[in-house]
Amino acid sequence: MICAICCNCAASPLALGGWQVQIIIVLRSGIPYTPVVGSDVANTGVGSQRPNLNPAGGSPTFVKSLTKRFDPTRYVTATQYTYGGVKANTLQSDFHRQYDASIFKSFRLPRESVMTFRAEAFNISNTTSFSAPGATITSSSCCAVTSTSVASRDIQFALKYDF
Repeated sequence: MICAICCNCAASPLALGGWQVQIIIVLRSGIPYTPVVGSDVANTGVGSQRPNLNPAGGSPTFVKSLTKRFDPTRYVTATQYTYGGVKANTLQSDFHRQYDASIFKSFRLPRESVMTFRAEAFNISNTTSFSAPGATITSSSCCAVTSTSVASRDIQFALKYDF
């Protein structure tokens, strides 16, 4: 007798057939953000105003890293009582990716009882996606990435008994 493994086959072992798998993939572009100056340069009572682009340009030797995600020398503080000319959302944080999966199966027990086993893994590949860096160009912590936008891998198991 040749038997495929399925949930309805009486010849297949109880633990082999009927498993279900779910996969969720989340891919999205980075979140836009704006470089800002930490003080009230325009004297309007509102902080976090935009700077101007540096006419001399940025550093020719700038290398992107976690401590310097963008080149702060590309920007200069606007002159007193004026607004800076940098447009909003000109920079973008890292590409976001997350892969989640679950596997589960229900086992029929005597007297119409059902035992369900479930295993779930969030961020199963343990892929790191970084949040936007500090964008205040006048701050000593400017441009540094201090957090991730996806939690590290998390695996959980559950057993449910319905009677």
